[in-house]
Amino acid sequence: MRKILALSGVVLTSLLFTGSAFAQGAAPAPAAGGTAPANDSVSSDDKKMTLGIDAQFMLPIGDLADATGPQIGPLVRFGYRVIPALELTGRVGYLFGLSKEVGPFKSSLSNIPIWVGARYFFMDAPAGFYGAAELAVNLMSAKIEAGGQSASTSVTREGINLGIGYVISKELPIDLRAQFSLLNLLGKETNETSFTAIGISAGYSFFF
Repeated sequence: MRKILALSGVVLTSLLFTGSAFAQGAAPAPAAGGTAPANDSVSSDDKKMTLGIDAQFMLPIGDLADATGPQIGPLVRFGYRVIPALELTGRVGYLFGLSKEVGPFKSSLSNIPIWVGARYFFMDAPAGFYGAAELAVNLMSAKIEAGGQSASTSVTREGINLGIGYVISKELPIDLRAQFSLLNLLGKETNETSFTAIGISAGYSFFF
């Protein structure tokens, strides 16, 4: 688990250092008259803030798949581009857990995710391919039903997300992402197994 946490830190750090080096070495050259050329229109390149709406689908894998069905729900995404290629991000929403039936039991795990991290665009930002890493706080609610009776409990766990994505274009900023999530890297109780899942999302971005 410590190796996974260290990997997440290395990814985030490398994104920040790569973006910083890019910013220092990519200052625009002035026009021949000594002044920068005028720009009558403001494009997405000049806008630093992003607001996005995503539809998220999470498929449990490993031991988690024995306790819940897929999770699905909306996420609100915030972003701030510190340089054109590097964006600091935050995502929050609600993921409803579909039930999993095992014999007479029916169980599910829903999640209110709070995910904070960064993503780095490798092409013409804010479009094209990107890599992303997030630190996560997962506010999870487990429910079990059997024989007409039900019980529920809530747990909070800290985890990580690692993902890759693609934004179709600046004119059509549809955001597609695939990710791997470890939902309970920290805060696990004794004998608690790892909660892992793979996810896909599709969303749309607005630039400010």
